Amino acid sequence: MLVSVIIPCFNVVDYIEECLDSVYSQTYTNIEVIAVDNNSTDSTFSKLLELQQSKYPNLMLLQERKKGACAARNKGLSIASGDWIQFLDADDLLLPTKIEHQVNLLKEKSDLAFVAGAYISQNSKGENYKTNLIGESSNWVNVFVRQAGITSSNLFSKKWVNKIQGWDENLSSSQETDLMMRILLEGGTFLSDQKPLTIIRERTSGQISQSNPSKRWENIV
Repeated sequence: MLVSVIIPCFNVVDYIEECLDSVYSQTYTNIEVIAVDNNSTDSTFSKLLELQQSKYPNLMLLQERKKGACAARNKGLSIASGDWIQFLDADDLLLPTKIEHQVNLLKEKSDLAFVAGAYISQNSKGENYKTNLIGESSNWVNVFVRQAGITSSNLFSKKWVNKIQGWDENLSSSQETDLMMRILLEGGTFLSDQKPLTIIRERTSGQISQSNPSKRWENIV
């Protein structure tokens, strides 16, 4: 089973090498990695080219001029060959067994739309401060209250993401909530994975998408 790892990149020159190192250190090796620069104003794209030439020759590089993580993810999705997609924000990290563990969960459940994974929150000082588990309510409630994983901790079926026509490029926040809600509305189901194998790192500024709780409720309702 080929897994495509899609990484939108915006001003992440200080993060992207560590992010890519975590991907290429995966125990599951049947992967392709697609990094999509999204109008970075620092040296992110130059860093990506350097890493492609020096460490990761199979790294695929794209550029997307439309602003926003969703546009960058859709650009990567348009060339992805894998049946399953690991969307990964460029400042987040995968622990070494993340993809292998979730692929193993799918062996007899290939009809699933996605795996919802637990994750670890890390502050800007590099300190892990919270483990976020998948909720114990219904799938609908878990997605609505943001207890069904997050973009980087989940593993998505490309068939299902394409079925709902990908990420909504008009959203600047709550993007994965919208994606998962539309999948459920189409009849998709997901599996809960309570093993936290993704680290979500917080930044003080420069994140490609932003949280806006009141706008999120308006969008979803």
